[in-house]
Amino acid sequence: DPLLGLVRRVLVDGTSRSYLLDSQLCRVLVVDDQGRVRGRLGRSGEGPGEFRRPHDLLWLPDGRLGVAQNNPPRVAVLDRGGGAHSDLPLGPGGGAFHLGRVRAAGPLLVLDCVEMVLRDGVLRSLHRLELRRLDGQRVKVVARRTRDLGRPGGPLRLEGAAAAPARLWTTDADGRLYLVRGHE
Repeated sequence: DPLLGLVRRVLVDGTSRSYLLDSQLCRVLVVDDQGRVRGRLGRSGEGPGEFRRPHDLLWLPDGRLGVAQNNPPRVAVLDRGGGAHSDLPLGPGGGAFHLGRVRAAGPLLVLDCVEMVLRDGVLRSLHRLELRRLDGQRVKVVARRTRDLGRPGGPLRLEGAAAAPARLWTTDADGRLYLVRGHE
């Protein structure tokens, strides 16, 4: 029996195999429809096919598997046999940028991300839903919300600060993005 840590996401392919993202053990476990382990993909690290604190799993437009992580925000790319490919960089490193959910939408990726910036002496949370090419280049910001959190040294206003510009969203198999706006 395989050891499981914290399974954060499960994907199923067309061959009845399930891919379980274990964020605690930093790997993807491949399981068949009978529950037998058929493979282990990825591992802890910072090189190709490696990741730290993974939080999301997605099918890329070309059928490969993507494992999203923060710090630095990127998607580690694996083929279904476990081969590692070049990572997809998705934002600046450091603690000021947080990568949330990532999904494919046709040839693009949809990113739910938050960036903390200090402008005019005020700490702001910039929450965006973005479309990116696979090379990480931003194509379009689909939705955004800016929240003032306060001045450094003063009280921070955190209520609702993490609310997404479009909290409910999904993509379909044809690459369309669906948003539900105003749902709080």
